[in-house]
Amino acid sequence: EDGTDNSSLVKEKLTQALRYFKESTDQHLLVQVWAPVKNGDRYVLTTSGQPFVLDHQSIGLLQYRAVSMMYMFSVDGENVGELGLPGRVYKQKVPEWTPNVQYYSSGEYQRLNHAISYNVHGTVALPVFDPAAQSCIAVVELIMTSKKINYACEVDKVCKALEVGPFPLLLAVFFHAHSVEQQIA
Repeated sequence: EDGTDNSSLVKEKLTQALRYFKESTDQHLLVQVWAPVKNGDRYVLTTSGQPFVLDHQSIGLLQYRAVSMMYMFSVDGENVGELGLPGRVYKQKVPEWTPNVQYYSSGEYQRLNHAISYNVHGTVALPVFDPAAQSCIAVVELIMTSKKINYACEVDKVCKALEVGPFPLLLAVFFHAHSVEQQIA
């Protein structure tokens, strides 16, 4: 249930990790957490009330953050539209990334019209795991106004940020290892 001590610890850890990440990068981006909350009789992912970091020089990213807070995505939906990008990553427990979200259809990416309006392009969404429970507990979404193909550096920094401290969280380890290998090759 939302509001337990464990969810508070997770939120605190994610907040620390995002602060650490922000200090380690000079990129213009929005990083936001999507976490499950109970909505009626089911769980949905929301970024409202969740940790985020933002390049305040980008009005478009600030506006996109405000828009994102109005969305909720199913954690167990059966169709692409119900899940959205955060829901797909949460449910499938695998990362998803694109150099340009504007390549998606509005069914695949419900925030498409807002992405176009606010010049959002590159996005990577990463599942976050609690090693103790061995379950996906959140999705970290990195959003940029640039079109980027290789996210290895950003993913590496987010992984390191999540692993710092007494309560480590993990991203999809295979993606982290794979992206670092690709960068070296």
